[in-house]
Amino acid sequence: AIGPQAQGTVSALVRALGDEDAEVRRECAEALGRIGPGAQEAVPGLIQRLRSDEDQIVLRSAAKALRRVGPAAKDAAPALLATLQDNDVVVRFEVALTLQALGVAAKDIPSALVNGILDPTLQDDFDRFRAAEALATMGQADEIPLEKLVEVVANRDSETMRAMAVDVMAQMGPMAKKGRLTLIRALSDQGARATATKVLAEIARVDRETVRALYRACADGNAGAADVLSALGQIPPLIELLG
Repeated sequence: AIGPQAQGTVSALVRALGDEDAEVRRECAEALGRIGPGAQEAVPGLIQRLRSDEDQIVLRSAAKALRRVGPAAKDAAPALLATLQDNDVVVRFEVALTLQALGVAAKDIPSALVNGILDPTLQDDFDRFRAAEALATMGQADEIPLEKLVEVVANRDSETMRAMAVDVMAQMGPMAKKGRLTLIRALSDQGARATATKVLAEIARVDRETVRALYRACADGNAGAADVLSALGQIPPLIELLG
């Protein structure tokens, strides 16, 4: 498998980036991305793909590869900014993620991230959560399409996904109330429990429906929900909440 240990193959991959077969170019860009920071010498070739390639999957893969190269890919900023205007939603999404990771600001980055999170053709759910975290970091937490992230978590039923969702919601504060059921489920995940408890307590202080959901979870045997309710201190009587 190609990964960081395959650094010695970078020169060959860079040469193959110019192959006339789009499938070869795609595979080379993806391989360079897997190598990561060790593929620094590929940056000029990846920039050239952004500037001249007409294959959208090549463009997506080149943008992602530059992101994985890291700070050494900073020279790609002008080409990335130009590609941020591409017609393909996922191309713009990958470019926006890369620009944000490289610390390059652009007014179109938030909308490109939001549209990518929502696009059904985006196959990498982990990138959806990275984009949500990027939006929160940029002070755009109110733009995060939380319903889509919750849908992804429900479909994948993965502790890792729930942990990523909890981390995003921790940055959204009370705005994360639509993710209350995901948070309550995460109370049973060891890696996410502490953060989920904190976020639920914050939401429950301003959202009555979250308190109701916590009581229902207690009744179903969720011990973590009882901990959240205890952390809240004075709780309205159960009969009033459920009435």
